[in-house]
Amino acid sequence: MRILYANANYQKSDFRGRTAHITQFIDCSTELGHEIYTRSASPHPAVRQLPHNRLARWLRLRQMDVIYIRLQEKPPGVIRYSLKPYKQLAGSPCIVWEFNTIPEFGLVLGQPRAEVEQAVNGFRHYGPGCDLAICVSQKLAEYVEQRIGIKRVVTIPNGSDPGRFRPDIRPVSAVSHSGEA
Repeated sequence: MRILYANANYQKSDFRGRTAHITQFIDCSTELGHEIYTRSASPHPAVRQLPHNRLARWLRLRQMDVIYIRLQEKPPGVIRYSLKPYKQLAGSPCIVWEFNTIPEFGLVLGQPRAEVEQAVNGFRHYGPGCDLAICVSQKLAEYVEQRIGIKRVVTIPNGSDPGRFRPDIRPVSAVSHSGEA
């Protein structure tokens, strides 16, 4: 299967959970034999980059079986592939959204309520083109079904390979509570 991991921003030296999850998604998918494509400026070694040339990129995009979009509190620009005419231009691949938080998390980040509502409305607008929503918790899945209106929702707990998060692994200095690195 060819999967465009549309907005994955892999950074080799990044210590945040986001990069751990992106890395594990890529590692597990490629191990299963899937081809992962991305537009990331610093791609994971196992992924294939989409061409920079617009025509070549569209032609490659039409070969994708899935466009996988990792979501935070706002709809990213790539979400436009969920609806016509972009979805047809891309060859009508399966559109999968991975929800990691709710739009209201924007309030925690200091966004005004109007901006959060705009994000909710954006998700609702593009939602009919989402073939499957993956949520990292049951509560998030309920939110996506009820507030966003997506019908096909599955919960996959937000877990990571515990081998990457063991007590005997020295913490990265930026997250070390004791200040030692």
